[in-house]
Amino acid sequence: MRCDIFSLIEMGRNKELGCFILKYVTTPYEVVILAEPKMLKLANKLLKEAANDPRLPQLITYDTTFELVDVYVSALVLRNTFVEGDPIFPVAFMLHERKFAEVHKEFFWTLHQHLDLSSLECNVPLCVDRERGITAAILSVFPKANLVYCWNHILQHVKTWIKASTGRTTDDVTVLRKHISTLLEQTTERDFDE
Repeated sequence: MRCDIFSLIEMGRNKELGCFILKYVTTPYEVVILAEPKMLKLANKLLKEAANDPRLPQLITYDTTFELVDVYVSALVLRNTFVEGDPIFPVAFMLHERKFAEVHKEFFWTLHQHLDLSSLECNVPLCVDRERGITAAILSVFPKANLVYCWNHILQHVKTWIKASTGRTTDDVTVLRKHISTLLEQTTERDFDE
């Protein structure tokens, strides 16, 4: 990413492209936080609506890819509850070299300046994987955030754990993942317990 820093500086100086860069950090780690201003505006409208109406199916999701080229890409996405089917759309991205909690904290502090994320403390869940650095970073910025965990990550962790700790076969893993999926699909605590 070091070679790309000069390109980012030039991008930041460009009137049309510079508005996409919310922040770039070069030390002690390299981070670039990007968002399209219209997406931030839409996200703020949606978050305000969700804060006022707990029946809206709003969900914020934050996830990190594993090394895309030479960097990681983390994205914050939101449901567009103004559109039928509540499709998701990207609100902001972060390009980063390391997956430290401090890097994710930088992202959420920056977004805190551009988005009204107070709804995280009432009725809007934030879906994340179970990575400690990410959850610690979010909770340091939003201590009352309603964190929920992504099913895909839960099932992947189950698969990895089963294979590593029990030595079971692929068929066993498939059956156990199916059972866990069935549990996760239950709509009430009573159904889950049964």
